[in-house]
Order: sequence, then structure tokens, then C-alpha cells
Amino acid sequence: MSPILEEIKDFVSYNKDSILAEIEELNGIGREKWVLDLTTSSLFMVLRCWGEEFKQLRVFCDLSKPIEADMDILRVMINRHDKKYVELGGERYPLTFNLAEPISLVDSKDFAGIQLADIIGAAYGFAFKDRQDRYASEWLRYGEKILGPGAIFPEFEKVDPESFEAVRNAVVLHELTERSRRKIDLLDGMYDYLKLITRELRRELLPKMLI
Repeated sequence: MSPILEEIKDFVSYNKDSILAEIEELNGIGREKWVLDLTTSSLFMVLRCWGEEFKQLRVFCDLSKPIEADMDILRVMINRHDKKYVELGGERYPLTFNLAEPISLVDSKDFAGIQLADIIGAAYGFAFKDRQDRYASEWLRYGEKILGPGAIFPEFEKVDPESFEAVRNAVVLHELTERSRRKIDLLDGMYDYLKLITRELRRELLPKMLI
């Protein structure tokens, strides 16, 4: 296990009771239970893109508890003909789409289209994990035409161990883990601590990064 994963494991272990208590608060309630799940966010992204190409959509999804919990949010798009957009980073993105009817949650065993979507999803999962494979590279070329603007890819520069941000994040994680081990308040004085390590790391690291 890498040192960073080891620290994350220790942090979770030291704060197990607090984490479990927060999870327990979400038991038995609706969409809040799935607040960290990306299913509905991913579906929204796809439908917003398709909504630009098609006037109205009939949508079938595999059975999904997160989507089922968010049905009220999705129903506002039924027979919605107006177009709303948002600008982010100089780019214009759609916010709305037009559903012909409520989204149907179906059993994949009974719907060949869902089975086909599972196969395509598995193929792209393989392609992204093993990009050196000959077939993977072919899939990725096709993917350039179908992946929407909301697709999320890992930003490897964010975890470059030689970058300023990654080093600072590692120092902060270590401090939080140590505070957890010693049962010290995690947030007390952290603003001043962040300013201090930012100043010290810039003094130490930036000259090396500019060479």
C-alpha cells in the first residue's frame, strides 16, 4: 500500500465513529442517501447532450435506486420545450432536455437495448483501463465522437508527486491523520497552518520547479 493510501486508511480508522454516525443519519431517507453517487449526474449529462440533437426523448434505464430517488427532479423535464443554458469557462452548456414521458426503470434481462448499453459500457471501461491494447485504442477513437462535454477524466497532473499542490495536499493529509491519532480538533487553527505550510513549501519547492 502506498504511503498516501496508508494515511487515508488510518484517517478513516481514527474517525470511524464519526463517519459511521454521519452515514447512519442518511439511512431510510430519499435522495440524500445517494448524495455521493454519480448515477443521476451522469444520466443528466447524457440527456442534456442528446436533448440538443433530438426534440424529445423516451428514456429507458436499468433498475437503479439512485435514479428512482431522483425521479422528482427528472420529471420536471417532461414535455419541456424551453431551452436553458449556462456558461462555464467560456463554453455554453445545455441545462434542459425534453422527455416524452417519465424515465422507465426496467430489468435488463427483458430489454436488449439495456444489455447492449452494458456491453458498450464494459468495452469503454476496459479501453480506458488498458489504453495500450490494440482494440482499446480503436474504441477510444470512436469515443471521441460520442463522449459529451460533461465527461470526467482523471487529471493526473493533480497527483504528480513533484507538483506544489500534491505535496501540500500530502502534508495536510498527514497533519489531519496525526490530529486524529492524538484526538485533537481537526479544524482548530487549520487556516493558520495552511498559510504557514503554503509559505514554507513555496520557499522550498518553487525554486526547484523553476530549474
